[in-house]
Amino acid sequence: MEELFRYYLGNIIILRIGTGLRYLWLRFVRHRKISYRTLYEGSKSKKKATELSNFENEMSNRAWGCGFILFVIFLIIFLRRFL
Repeated sequence: MEELFRYYLGNIIILRIGTGLRYLWLRFVRHRKISYRTLYEGSKSKKKATELSNFENEMSNRAWGCGFILFVIFLIIFLRRFL
């Protein structure tokens, strides 16, 4: 039960980190008018194309989160090795 809780908690944390980073990138670097909620939840429409778009949106958010965590891990390894 505890492992399942940690798995879901880790999954949610990665999704939130990725969504936050992607929101900051799109909002302030790419200058798009987008809300955090739209990025996190996706569109509310039940069309088949929208469901696929929501899935791609969620996977993109997770990829940003995983990429950020890997970047932090490599940065820590680099700093510990060379400093």
